[in-house]
Amino acid sequence: MSSVLATLKTDANTKDVVNEIRNNVNRVTFPTDAKTPVITEINTDTEQAFSLYVYAKRENLGKNLLMGYAEEIKKVLEDIP
Repeated sequence: MSSVLATLKTDANTKDVVNEIRNNVNRVTFPTDAKTPVITEINTDTEQAFSLYVYAKRENLGKNLLMGYAEEIKKVLEDIP
């Protein structure tokens, strides 16, 4: 998985930028087994947004265990008023 975050200037036309990003992503030829890219607009005028990545330095720590940690963190964050 990979992600790209575009931070716009406050005077940017969000709809135009999102459409431009979508059009450019649609021109890329992805491998046949790749999932369809998701382009999401995050409006931070009324809410704060952030990304949290959970990873392990130890190779023997499995994906399911990491996903469990991520779900626990998500629940805690969702309970914050």
